[in-house]
Amino acid sequence: MIQTRYLDSGIYYEITIDNEPLEFPIKLDKNIVNAKDWDKIQLLEQLWDEGVLVPEDNGYQINTIDLFDIEDAEKNILDIPNSNIDISISEFGNVALEKHKFKYKFFYKGNIAAGLRRKGAVLLGRKQNFLLNKSQWKLIECIDSYIATKDYLHNSKKFAHIKKLAKNANVKIDNDIENRNFIFAEEVSLGIEQKDESEIAVYPVLDEVDSKFDRDIVDNLDNTIILKDDNTDYRIFLEDDVLEKGNKIKTIPPIRGAQIPEFLENPYQFIPEEIDINEELFAERVKGLKIIKSRAVPFIDIKSDDKSNNWFEYNSGINIASEDDNDWQLDNYSEFKEKVEKAIEKGESYIYLNDQWIKVNENIKKFLEAKDEADTIISSDKISRENTRRVLDIYDNLSGIEYQEDFTEIKEDIYNPLRTYDTPELFQGVLDVYQVEGYNFLRQQKEARRGSLLADDMGLGKTVQVIALMAHLLEIKEIAPLLLVVPTPLIENWVSEIGKFLPNLNDIYIHRGVNRIKDPNFIKNQKLTITSYDTLARDQVQLGMVKWSYIICDETQKIKNFNALAANAVKGMNAAHRVAMTGTPIENNLSELWSIMDFIQPGLLGSYNHFRDTYEKPLTENPENYNLKNALIEEIKPLFIRRTKKGILSDVLPDKKDEIIKVKMSETQEETYKNIIREVNDNLKKGQHLGGIQKLIEVCSHPAIVNPNSSFTVVEMIKQSPKLEKTLEIIESIRQKNEKVIIFTRYHMMQAILRKVIFETFEVDAKIINGNNGHERMDTINNFNNKEGFNILILSPKSAGVGLNITGANHVIHYTREWNPAIENQATDRVYRRGQEKDVTVYYPIVCNDNFVTVEEKLDALISRKRELMEDIIIVNEVNMEKEFEELFNIN
Repeated sequence: MIQTRYLDSGIYYEITIDNEPLEFPIKLDKNIVNAKDWDKIQLLEQLWDEGVLVPEDNGYQINTIDLFDIEDAEKNILDIPNSNIDISISEFGNVALEKHKFKYKFFYKGNIAAGLRRKGAVLLGRKQNFLLNKSQWKLIECIDSYIATKDYLHNSKKFAHIKKLAKNANVKIDNDIENRNFIFAEEVSLGIEQKDESEIAVYPVLDEVDSKFDRDIVDNLDNTIILKDDNTDYRIFLEDDVLEKGNKIKTIPPIRGAQIPEFLENPYQFIPEEIDINEELFAERVKGLKIIKSRAVPFIDIKSDDKSNNWFEYNSGINIASEDDNDWQLDNYSEFKEKVEKAIEKGESYIYLNDQWIKVNENIKKFLEAKDEADTIISSDKISRENTRRVLDIYDNLSGIEYQEDFTEIKEDIYNPLRTYDTPELFQGVLDVYQVEGYNFLRQQKEARRGSLLADDMGLGKTVQVIALMAHLLEIKEIAPLLLVVPTPLIENWVSEIGKFLPNLNDIYIHRGVNRIKDPNFIKNQKLTITSYDTLARDQVQLGMVKWSYIICDETQKIKNFNALAANAVKGMNAAHRVAMTGTPIENNLSELWSIMDFIQPGLLGSYNHFRDTYEKPLTENPENYNLKNALIEEIKPLFIRRTKKGILSDVLPDKKDEIIKVKMSETQEETYKNIIREVNDNLKKGQHLGGIQKLIEVCSHPAIVNPNSSFTVVEMIKQSPKLEKTLEIIESIRQKNEKVIIFTRYHMMQAILRKVIFETFEVDAKIINGNNGHERMDTINNFNNKEGFNILILSPKSAGVGLNITGANHVIHYTREWNPAIENQATDRVYRRGQEKDVTVYYPIVCNDNFVTVEEKLDALISRKRELMEDIIIVNEVNMEKEFEELFNIN
């Protein structure tokens, strides 16, 4: 029995079985599974396991703030109202007086809903209860807590806050509230104004305030700002934290001269640490600035002279690559060189020439000096072989610039066998055969001074291969200083793995947090510096002053957008060697591959414009152009290595068999399925089908998910879902083998149905794992792995992507499918991984219909296509989800 009480702080549940309090986790027995409130008990236990349901007195409570995130189908079961309600608000009295107040009314389907009593976000009525949405709840909380005083400014600030919350909640407000120009400003961001070609001003912008007041706000920034416009008064109210941030932005001095392009490239170096930059908003604002940024791109073109084996045709110079696509080649070297030398002397990285800012650095100066020297050696635009190495050595030392030779030597290496090296003695571990191959590849790239893309499939140990490379660098004393850039959540994992496989590398500096050391002299004396992409973008000037032995980037898809600050920062580092690590080189389009290659080997694929016209556009228009696709692979082949689990682990792991099992709909499912399609077509515009798709998938799982108020016996539950019946048949065959199975489904309701039906059918308490921080998560998994014989575990697919090892099972049932095949693969890999000693079978029960293509059949085809593409490094087949699934709603 469950008693539900609605409180101001949330919803309280007191649970008893046979008059005894029930505590979580529950030990399943027939009394519990057959209890009238079984569905509610099961859902409450799952919410308890996820930390949403918290102990309170002799029961449990869901706090108000957590009610809004519970799925609609589950709200009905948990006595959480699911009906929408509308609100109107009005004010009474003078805002300057103590009697001033706000009143609100509730409306349901256009009629006043009177007599409602509020408990937190729940409105209790005589016949029906309602749940406010989060914005409505915040508004009503603020109104109910408002007590007017004699202080006009106090009342006005509360007025402004309530008006803002009302706008956010999309409630109806009366004219008095609408016409009063009180503004509550909660967000402050960067405003940017170009004074002239030589100066940019940065100032605070209140996002809620019309831009015409920007200058007045800067001059009058305070907790309360009073402005006039056409005889209209405006009052703007700021909380202390907003005012503090605004004042810090005001302290930023004007950006002048060569600082202007540096600011546009890396605003973090000019912005206080506490001020976050909205990169999208920042990008929009800087687009309005009439500042052309260009970069100097030295080039050397060398190719064999057809008439003589002893001579090369030689050409060198500097191209100016401009953002407005008006590229040009430099001809006045003396003026350019003079400006470069003066800029470097001042510590600046831009010069102003031909009405644009051109990025330069010490390497450009060295190149000009090298060019002068080379020109004294070379006559008639030809160079002898005996002098080639001298020129190329000079150029090879210019880190981070495009190298525009014909790459003949690199391309010839395609056909050369991979060299082998001894595993470093400092490496404390054993590399698998394919990991040795990966290490050899990294070593060979180092010796050839080429960039490396380690594009192995996830789970194949890219980290350990790179740590082996670090061990080699440590042995030959060439590791320092090495820069490792990773997503923030992976920093701890990298430190742990290095400690495990390379304990001799104890000089590790984590460059992150407000107390990080920004002194380049300190950083360059560390063997290994680990930082995040965000921190690198913010500190790129300081980190760019270090001459790195290596820059290694994990999860390099983080720089797939070549316009992002992080991508520019990574490419701007002065490093002798570059390594990119990613299991997904391309997630959306081919420009991502270009960006990664532009990092590891600038110039190999030419400019992005050239790449776009040569490869991206043609392959997007015609993905079946395999000749062009293969030509692109040949271009990058010497610089990447990619292995997939399917290809590598086939000799290491036992066999894995996939079984697609098609199951026909029940009559109840088909009726419910068609009703959803009719409802979607009647109420939604064409192209807005995503919500309907979700419901169709739920119906295919079980009709009870979309009809949660229905009460079914176990026999009825099985009858209404042939998919469930087939799943039980699969489980029975596994029981006959005395083996274990994991069932994946993301729906709480489906998990509850499975647990109940499994208990009644097999007398097994199939434990459920959702989320990443369950109370007894690891104990549940360890008990499952260690217990001999038949057993069942139910998991959410997303909870399986966080390092779980469940090799005690050798059967996997994907009861509901995931849009992303990578999530399904991660889930299956909890079982099909190292340590698995038995053959693994993966089952995909798919609901079908003789008269139309079901959402599960469509989804299965899409996943299969995506899975095939994941094994390739060149993916050009983009998927339009709306278009793919729109045809599902064209059945009668």
